[in-house]
Amino acid sequence: MNPKNTIEESFNENESIKLIYTMIESAKNEYKEKGTIFLIWGWLVLTASALEYILINFIKYNNHWIGWPILMGLGVVLTIIYALRMSEQRRIRTYINTFMAYFWTGIGVLLFIVLGNLIFKNHDIAFPVVIAIYGLGAFTTGGLLKIKSLIIGGILCWIIALVSFHLSYSNQLIAIGLSVIAADLIPGYILNKRN
Repeated sequence: MNPKNTIEESFNENESIKLIYTMIESAKNEYKEKGTIFLIWGWLVLTASALEYILINFIKYNNHWIGWPILMGLGVVLTIIYALRMSEQRRIRTYINTFMAYFWTGIGVLLFIVLGNLIFKNHDIAFPVVIAIYGLGAFTTGGLLKIKSLIIGGILCWIIALVSFHLSYSNQLIAIGLSVIAADLIPGYILNKRN
């Protein structure tokens, strides 16, 4: 066996491991540095829940849900624009980037299915289930990327979901507001501050 080949193979293995580690850290830092998407969704959901709460309790408007489709549609459009801009800036597409794109798309579809069915059949549990699912998204993202504020936000969402099963529909809107503050706005501002 040629000692030169052994040194080159060893060097290549070490370099490969370093490259993989660097790519993973790059993907983590990309999410850590950009809290923008969390802020977009946090403010849109907080606005929609506050608007519906006001329309139910103060204005007594029959179509109190009207803000949700408008603001969530805006959120989808803003997310697509943001994702396209990020993909243009991203030089390397890592497995973490791919996982996060599929994971959050899956969470979004699941939330749409759950809300679409529960809101008309059993609206008393729709928001608690949505909060619990969102907690899973925040907790998993925080764990994968080692972002403590998202892990804590996910856990707080689960606690809020447990409590909100015992609240009236109107008060569940406050619970949704608290959950996006915990899992979107606080982590989003922390990540932006680090950037």
